[in-house]
Amino acid sequence: MGKNKKVSNSDTKQTDLTTEDSDTEQESGSETQNDESKKEKAGTVFAYIGPELPNSRLKSNAIIIGTYGEVTEHYKDIIEDYPQVATLIIPVSELSAARKKIKSGGNLLNNYCKEIAETIKMKGEIK
Repeated sequence: MGKNKKVSNSDTKQTDLTTEDSDTEQESGSETQNDESKKEKAGTVFAYIGPELPNSRLKSNAIIIGTYGEVTEHYKDIIEDYPQVATLIIPVSELSAARKKIKSGGNLLNNYCKEIAETIKMKGEIK
């Protein structure tokens, strides 16, 4: 597997899922009907904006480098346990707007964060 994984020393985790030979050039401004297509074309840098998952499986504000497909494949086991995570991995170009939505109520991102927190609490996986 030619994947590299990089982790920074700060509180924010950075994971690089690109291969050494891959092109990491960002495309922007793409408007498509499919949310995943938008994420693929938005770029190769994503952020997870949901709550930290138990056992540090995925930290809040983690920065992840790779295509959306690579990212979701890498975190496939987490997404199986917490399907909402796939929606909470967003292109960094949308980070500011997404953080505002999470703080306000009555929207999908806010609801998914609450659902993950409740699932963690129900499973007794709170730190």
